[in-house]
Amino acid sequence: MHGTVARAHEAEGRADLALPLAEEALKIYERLQHKDLAEVRELVERLQKTEDSRQSAESREQEAGSERQCGRCLLPCAFCLLSSAHGA
Repeated sequence: MHGTVARAHEAEGRADLALPLAEEALKIYERLQHKDLAEVRELVERLQKTEDSRQSAESREQEAGSERQCGRCLLPCAFCLLSSAHGA
């Protein structure tokens, strides 16, 4: 059941929801030595790669966003992004 729902989430582009379910399915399949163990293991590996890529992209976006802040603002504002006096 967990594996099926995980695949559905993956198809919808929601690796963040799919990964915990797939990992739980993998634990169960390993205990049972289920015939689809290799398939679920591949699903977990694929989802882990997807999540790692997403987290890396988010980190890069956050770093780029922090470079646009002058320290006066909590979020980048139009003035901070466009001002020639940025950081002054």
